[in-house]
Parts: sequence; C-alpha cells; structure tokens
Amino acid sequence: MGWRTSFYKRYAQRKDYLNTPEGKKLPIPHCIENTDGWKIVDGLEQPNCRYIDKNTFGWRHWRELCNQFEEIHIVGLVSNICVVTNALILKTIYPFAEIIVDASCCAGTTPQAHRAAMEVMKSCQITVIGE
Repeated sequence: MGWRTSFYKRYAQRKDYLNTPEGKKLPIPHCIENTDGWKIVDGLEQPNCRYIDKNTFGWRHWRELCNQFEEIHIVGLVSNICVVTNALILKTIYPFAEIIVDASCCAGTTPQAHRAAMEVMKSCQITVIGE
C-alpha cells in the first residue's frame, strides 16, 4: 500500500522575490532558484530520491506522486513556516498515515516559534520526536 522513497522539496523563489507578496512581508532574498541556498546539502540524497520545486510554503500535489502513504517523516529548515504547513497539508490529505516530525532536525525563525510549531503539530495528531 505505501511507497518508500525520499522527496526533497526545494523552496524555489524567483529573482524578483522582493516584489512578491511574501517578499514584501519577509524582505530577505532566500532560496533563489539555482543558487546555493536553493540546493539540497551535499550528502543528504538517498537512492531513488525525487526533487520537488515549490514556490509556496506548502505543496498541495502529494496525491499526484502517491495515492497513499503509511508513514511520512518530515525534517526541514523553517519549522514554523514550511514544516508546519506541509505537515498539516499531509495530515489532511493522508489522515490515516503516521506523520512524524523530528524537531531536532528542524529550526524555526526563533526558538519560541519553533516550539509553538511543534505544539501546533502535536495538537493535530502529528507525532513530534527529538525534542
């Protein structure tokens, strides 16, 4: 039923990022496509990994990749933005899957924001480990 593979989501911002709604609220250019900040860190790739480029906090097209997951592990760079958004989207799309977020492999914009994101996910029946 489930499918075992690794997905790497790259937050792919355009060069005109500062002119976007997000760029106006978070005026720090980051993850600009084809720059070092956009690349997956060397050594993290797994066999059969797939890359997903997204230009929003969350990605809604998981069902196009697989109809059902039994277990999903999430780590990421900004726990209170992208990680929590994608964890909640995945929990909504796959309500019977075990969603697991490793807090020790995530970081928030502040320690307080990171802790708050972990609490939000726990309240939505997402398993948080590594605290």
